[in-house]
Amino acid sequence: MPDPAIWGSTTDMHAAFFSDLALARHLFAEHLPPSVAAEIDLESLQPTRDSFVDAELRASYSDLVFTARLRGSAEALIYLIFEHKSGPDPATPFQLLRYVVRIWESRLREGKDLCCVIPFVFHHGRTGWTAGRQVSDLVNVPEPLKRYVPNMELQILDLHVQSDEQLARDLQLRTNLLLLKYAQRPELAEHLPTICRQMAGWLSEPDGRSRIEAALNYIANGTDQVSAAQLSTAIENEIRDRSIQMPTIVQQRFLEGVEEGKQQGLEEGKTIGLTQGIQQGLTQGIQQGLTQGIQQGLSQGIQQGLSQGLSQGQWIGQIQTLQELLGQPVSPSAELTARSIAELTELAGALKAAVQGKKS
Repeated sequence: MPDPAIWGSTTDMHAAFFSDLALARHLFAEHLPPSVAAEIDLESLQPTRDSFVDAELRASYSDLVFTARLRGSAEALIYLIFEHKSGPDPATPFQLLRYVVRIWESRLREGKDLCCVIPFVFHHGRTGWTAGRQVSDLVNVPEPLKRYVPNMELQILDLHVQSDEQLARDLQLRTNLLLLKYAQRPELAEHLPTICRQMAGWLSEPDGRSRIEAALNYIANGTDQVSAAQLSTAIENEIRDRSIQMPTIVQQRFLEGVEEGKQQGLEEGKTIGLTQGIQQGLTQGIQQGLTQGIQQGLSQGIQQGLSQGLSQGQWIGQIQTLQELLGQPVSPSAELTARSIAELTELAGALKAAVQGKKS
């Protein structure tokens, strides 16, 4: 079963899946060429603790080395390397040649004979494998000179071109490969319920829970294609086993999501409340302003009316008095009231002038 101690990084998790000997045997039996698999006694397969990837390249590659006996009793090594890039690296054949040479150097230092090393590349990038598969693909020389170029062919498992049905016959291997196939692709959210449903089938196995938790840790740490809420829902709906430990990262992301949702809701609530408050304030302000305006207008109108009425009354009194002095018919008050102040002023002026003329 996978060793939880090596779940420390995303690249380690890839290797952790296939440190399980049963899975590794199924992987090589189904994805090595049949003629090659027939020469290897897969029951003798054993992992080693060796790693030959350069320290500065561990973000791009991780590796596992297996020993196995050949049918003729000779020893062989299967060098399983995981490429953690979104697309294939054209220099991969050369990198693998360097690692194979390091394996041979290590054997010679230990006093062992050189042996066959099968370079098995596990590719699950967002695009299919388009780089070369042989070292000679990297060296452009005329045909007569190719005999002087070191050559080695890579065995490549390209999950991008494998249909889901072709991934594996073994259920656990198929589930792991399905997960790795979609780990860096948006379709992971669509396939997550199926993956979790298939993982639920492991519960009947002795170490099934540990395997499920290893896979869940990989999803939580190794991909950004699903949210914590989506993963939590898939675990609850498809695995349905409360003894399964929720990955800490999922719990943390879920709580962060809840808190982020609260904060976002608070900010949106403030915005909506401000908008509604302004609108309601405008409505109430207009209504209050209208009421106060009517009251003030009425008061000012009364005051202005009184003032204007008083002035108009004084002018009418003068006009009627002057008319009497001149012996003219006195105009009715109703008739004079219909006139404007300007007209009354003008009429009073004319009557005053007539009175002055009469005196002189």
